[in-house]
Amino acid sequence: FEMCCLKPKHLELKLEESVDLGMDISAAVQHLWNLDDNRLDPEADYTMNVQSGKKPFWKEDGANDPLFSAVDRACFQRPTYAAFIALLHNYSAETGVAEVVSDAERSEVSTFLNAVMETKPMQFCHQYCRAKDPDGVPSSS
Repeated sequence: FEMCCLKPKHLELKLEESVDLGMDISAAVQHLWNLDDNRLDPEADYTMNVQSGKKPFWKEDGANDPLFSAVDRACFQRPTYAAFIALLHNYSAETGVAEVVSDAERSEVSTFLNAVMETKPMQFCHQYCRAKDPDGVPSSS
């Protein structure tokens, strides 16, 4: 993990020329939302079946059916989704036991981080944070 996360690979940032980086944080968050063309659309990509709902203090889930009644499996082929799914088998739920991280798992983490950093929201986030703190946020070069 440390190898891929502490020694980031070079990514070429695709900066937007017309964005006002002086916007306040609320406007920046809204801009992030607007940029996210990778999120799933509840009308087209999935259907939820919330049934009778659940309260946070309830210990059990009383739903008889799965939460998702339909999911377009083509969504799982998108680069960020596919890279995330590849990570799911990497972690041990057993507490108190050190994980052994293989080179393949390090590669999967790197692939996921690179895929996320290539998205428009993360490109903007880097650009915005760098404008706010140029000495604290590394450039893309």
